[in-house]
Amino acid sequence: MLYAKRDDARYLGQIELSRALERALRRARLPVEYSGGFHPHVKISFTEALPLGMESEVEELYLSFSEAIPADQLGARLQPHLPQGIEINSVEPVDRRLPRARELLVCYRVSGLTASQVQAIVSNYPSRMDQSIGKKTKRGQVTLPLREVLKRIDLLADGALTVQLVEQDNIRFRPRPVLEWLLGDSAEGLIGCRIVKTSVTLPEGD
Repeated sequence: MLYAKRDDARYLGQIELSRALERALRRARLPVEYSGGFHPHVKISFTEALPLGMESEVEELYLSFSEAIPADQLGARLQPHLPQGIEINSVEPVDRRLPRARELLVCYRVSGLTASQVQAIVSNYPSRMDQSIGKKTKRGQVTLPLREVLKRIDLLADGALTVQLVEQDNIRFRPRPVLEWLLGDSAEGLIGCRIVKTSVTLPEGD
């Protein structure tokens, strides 16, 4: 199932979203499958946990049912019970969860930056593509050349930016830390910017 997470729903954490979805499935009286054990729960599988405060038009999750449900019927029955800001885009039956590609191109729309911040980002990032950017992970510090993390940044007519990042299966950089790294001491104010994930595609040739 592909869904959007907009407006106030961006403040729902992954656990809150999962619980809200379980409630919606029960209220819609859909024949979902449950896990075993003393505390069974609905079988829900998210492809990733979106950072708190980030919106998205292209989130993905998997649900298991004990009997076949037409895709159009599933969306129509479930949508009225979902929290405001969660909107189902499409539903497609699959035999099993699809494996995640080793590399993806993820595009974000970033708005709410000052004109000087936008100018600094657009004009300076090409010259910094060979510099290294770091990220703390559970396995320790990871450092990569910016060109392996950032594909491109474009300025839109309304002053917003599109930021296209490269996501690998074992490391994922988010747009806010990348922009903060590019801006350095001028990064103050990024807290109030709006970030929306708009597309996920395979690299050309894959």
